[in-house]
Amino acid sequence: MTKDSYPRAAETVLKSTYMDDSMDSVINKEQGIELYNQLSQLWAKAGMYARKWLSNSKAVLQCIPEEDRASQVDLDEGYLPSVKTLGVIWQADNDIFTFKANPPAEDFKFTKRNILSKVATLLDPLGFIAPYTIRGKLLLQEMWTAGLDWDDQLDEELVEKSREWFRELDELCCIEIPRRLQLNEDIVSTSLHTFSDASQEAYGSVIYARNEHTSGMIYTRLIAAKSESCSFNISQHSKT
Repeated sequence: MTKDSYPRAAETVLKSTYMDDSMDSVINKEQGIELYNQLSQLWAKAGMYARKWLSNSKAVLQCIPEEDRASQVDLDEGYLPSVKTLGVIWQADNDIFTFKANPPAEDFKFTKRNILSKVATLLDPLGFIAPYTIRGKLLLQEMWTAGLDWDDQLDEELVEKSREWFRELDELCCIEIPRRLQLNEDIVSTSLHTFSDASQEAYGSVIYARNEHTSGMIYTRLIAAKSESCSFNISQHSKT
């Protein structure tokens, strides 16, 4: 019954909702307004009140009560804030994805446990910063290979490699990935292009969308990427 009454909202709840956050895209402002109305009614039937709405369309936001919009939205000044979901920052004003990470504190102790903790804070579900995060994983792999316990102090070589990796944390905010995958016009054809590569240490893949529009414009965009470290074996030998 609910799916029949609110088909678009039901699809968002099933496919584009994680915990209590719903994230979805539509083609135009009319569909955006319709999705807002359907989701509001659907959640209300479940006894929940949806808040903190944000859109890159000011026309959509104008249809949402001010008290229900995301904080810092200022339509009078034309300001749209940034929000963070699953580790990815969405700048609604520019409609881009970006990242931000805090460097380690001055008294940071270089141990396997603490390095793992920092690597784990970099949530990147779509692999936009995979070339960076894989280096952190490979660094941890070196620590495992060295037979270090969780709270052992790293040797000078591993400390320097860790410092080098940390120095680039501040540069993550310079990465800007456009959210939209197509222009606001009819598409003649769409093709997906996947590239893969591997080394003895790691392997990865990336996929792009290539849209050809009626105007003749060719529009390509990064969709997602994935990287993994190669498996390795650790052998422990008893000392005699």
